[in-house]
Amino acid sequence: FVCGAPGSGLGQPEFIAESDDCTYYIKWSSEYMCENDDKWTCSVDNSNGEVIDLSPLISKTGGLPTLSRLNDGVSYFINVCYPLANTQSGNCPALAASCSVGKDSKSLGRVTSKPTWDDSNKQVVIIYEGGDQCDTDPNKKFTTKILLQCQEGDEMGTPMLISKQDCQHVFLWATNVVCSGGGSVAPNDCKVTNPRTNQEYDLKVFSNDAAYQIDTTHGKYYLNVCKGPVYDS
Repeated sequence: FVCGAPGSGLGQPEFIAESDDCTYYIKWSSEYMCENDDKWTCSVDNSNGEVIDLSPLISKTGGLPTLSRLNDGVSYFINVCYPLANTQSGNCPALAASCSVGKDSKSLGRVTSKPTWDDSNKQVVIIYEGGDQCDTDPNKKFTTKILLQCQEGDEMGTPMLISKQDCQHVFLWATNVVCSGGGSVAPNDCKVTNPRTNQEYDLKVFSNDAAYQIDTTHGKYYLNVCKGPVYDS
């Protein structure tokens, strides 16, 4: 895994070579492997001492489309803890973790801090800052607040834009992921630490339900990260 160009998102695995001892060399350039303080482990400790793993909410292939209470003719996309990948909604600005798509695309904020636990409201709060210039106040930049609240059940829910005021967009996401005792506890695997910089990389973001397919002149190769490849035979 190597650091990819800004805006490269997850990237794609690339076949490099096969050695005489049948070792396959795969190169994977990705923005998520860059030494960037904006990348955080996607988990939070609640007041019960539980570690709530938010990684199931991460969109690996694009932005999460949201519902909206506002009838403004604009589509909104967000991601959790990471920038938006190449979305099918349009060209969201590079490194944007929240984006609006209307007549043009605007960044509504980028990852600047870790998720936090709001004990008074029993919810996870994610703040994105440093978006594009605000339309109503040129002296401000767009920000995004995502409120993750517990909703028991089998579904992870869908984020909804509930307000747009003072250059801040607020999304409410009722999901089973943040329920006490019902969310996933962050595992201590699939992580690697650079001993030189002491920066930790969480490789679970590269894990996929289906295998990655690499086409070469020698045939097709299938691989996955932190789990076995799954593909149709």
